[in-house]
Amino acid sequence: MARQYPDFNALKESFNGLVDVIGIPCTQFLNQEPGTPEEIMNALEHVRPGNGFMPNFQLFQKSEINGINRIPLYQWALGLCDTPDMAFSDKSYLLYGPLNSNDIRWNFEKILFDKNGNPVKRYTPSTEVVEIIPDIEELLGEKANWIF
Repeated sequence: MARQYPDFNALKESFNGLVDVIGIPCTQFLNQEPGTPEEIMNALEHVRPGNGFMPNFQLFQKSEINGINRIPLYQWALGLCDTPDMAFSDKSYLLYGPLNSNDIRWNFEKILFDKNGNPVKRYTPSTEVVEIIPDIEELLGEKANWIF
């Protein structure tokens, strides 16, 4: 899924500042985001996606997005949008508890927020960034200048 990082950069650029992207690293899914923020940035730059890649969007501190220590943003947003996938991955890969039907299912699940900061829709981790663009255009009432 790390291959989606360049598409997040392109998404932000395509909408000329009208769209923002944030990333919240989390180790609750098979510990796939280990390390300090500096180590995560080094991995993005040199490994995946590599080739000097740097995100043009904010990566926040590593946080718990599910379970009893879920951060407030996710406590609020997940209660307002239906899950895009009712099934859980192999539960032995999920490093939190208890499970809840509103949980984020895996890294790279996406949430679209409107101009007022309200959550509108959730997308599965495998949803490509380009597939979200029609929903963004509808919310903004305008088309992007594509650079994908």
